[in-house]
Amino acid sequence: MAPLRLVRTAIRALWLVVAVAAFGLALASAVAPATGQRLVVIEGPSMGAAVPIGSVAIEAALPAGGPAVGDVVTFRTDNGTRITHRVTDVVPVSSGLALRTRGDANADPDPVLIPAASVEGVVVGTVPVVGYLLAFLSMPTGMLAVLAGLGALLSAAWLLDEVGPVDHDETEDDRPIIDGLPA
Repeated sequence: MAPLRLVRTAIRALWLVVAVAAFGLALASAVAPATGQRLVVIEGPSMGAAVPIGSVAIEAALPAGGPAVGDVVTFRTDNGTRITHRVTDVVPVSSGLALRTRGDANADPDPVLIPAASVEGVVVGTVPVVGYLLAFLSMPTGMLAVLAGLGALLSAAWLLDEVGPVDHDETEDDRPIIDGLPA
């Protein structure tokens, strides 16, 4: 394969991969709520290898009986911070149930009990690394950067089409003419 053709193919393949990834994430973000799930980007390392930083956690609504020991849940603290940790104990309190939670990578449990009503969802699956892209695409500048990158790749592919022929094999019509006769 000629070098120019290889570059052209690589640019088109990269364009396709980026476009499909961006479209897939946009589609997943739109479809998840319709199925009763939501996507949460994991921003901290407290869950270790179970839910690594930069992952997307796929969350479902709480089961009827509430969260159980071993479930990975996302909850909001009193100051509004969103945390995803594993339930280590379910404790009855005067206001209902409270959860003792701990990040898998943390040595100690969280310092306060979490009211079960503060739980936003139970993690049913994770997709590593994709959270970085989802967080990037959720910002206007991130979306603009991806669109500009796709435009640049498309322009590069079109410019390479203008540089030269795709195939360097000479045909009979491409042979030089010497003294009025084809060479």
